[in-house]
Formats: sequence, C-alpha cells, structure tokens
Amino acid sequence: MDWPARWHRLWHSLGGSQPDDRLLAELLARYAEPPRAYHTLQHLAECLSHFDGVCALAQRPSEVEVTLWFHDAIYETQPRDPGHDNEEASAQWAQQALLARGIAPAKACLSGRRFLALSFRVGQITNARTAPTVPLYPLTAPAARPETT
Repeated sequence: MDWPARWHRLWHSLGGSQPDDRLLAELLARYAEPPRAYHTLQHLAECLSHFDGVCALAQRPSEVEVTLWFHDAIYETQPRDPGHDNEEASAQWAQQALLARGIAPAKACLSGRRFLALSFRVGQITNARTAPTVPLYPLTAPAARPETT
C-alpha cells in the first residue's frame, strides 16, 4: 500500500491544507510496534482495502476512513490504568491530533470519542448514519493469515 499517497488524499478530503507526514509516521510506527500480533500494519491495510469496496455506502466516507486509520493505533497489552481502553484512547488521540492540525471540529469530533457512531461488532462495521451494515472481515480475521504487506 502506498501509505503517503492514501494519507494525503484522506487529509485533503478532510479539509486539511497540508498533510501531516509526522502524524502519518507516528501512526505507522504504532501499528508496527512489538508485541502486536494482530493490530498491525497488515490489519490496517486490510481494513482500508475492504473499506474501498464499500465506501460508497457511507455518507461521510472521509470520517469513516480516518476512524479506521486510528481505531487500533494505541495498543497497550499491559496498561498501567486498569480502566484503560485501547479504542477509547485511540479515539481521544485521533480527536486531539485532528483538531491540533486544523481539521474542522465537526469532523475531528466525529472521528474522535464517538468514532462516528461506528459500532464494531463481530465481523461487521455499522455506520449509524447509514442504514447498511457492512461486513468488514479484517476486523475479525483470524490471527494466522498470510502476510500481504
């Protein structure tokens, strides 16, 4: 996957003037961290690739895509805080990062805490703003799968 090209297209579709390549590098580094076995760059690529086939169903595809980019960015296997939630932490980081870089608050907030009212279910992703429930198998793909990236 051409990560920079995809990131730049997304950034412009969110209304950002200049893509933040440092944020992209930080995102990619997080997905490459050990000891990740599942929430890796391959997982992110699978999610984005599958989303490409169904993005026409979303009313706000850019916000859904940025949510996918961030959804597993923070992944702590042994958090210090027992109430820590990786997806919630990822959502908060997304919101802060987007707002700090000039993305409109309405888009940044949708991509943040509420995760666009996206409801992750076993084998599905539902955008509450669009009626269809779209299978997104990479979110629940078996851990043992061939490397593709």
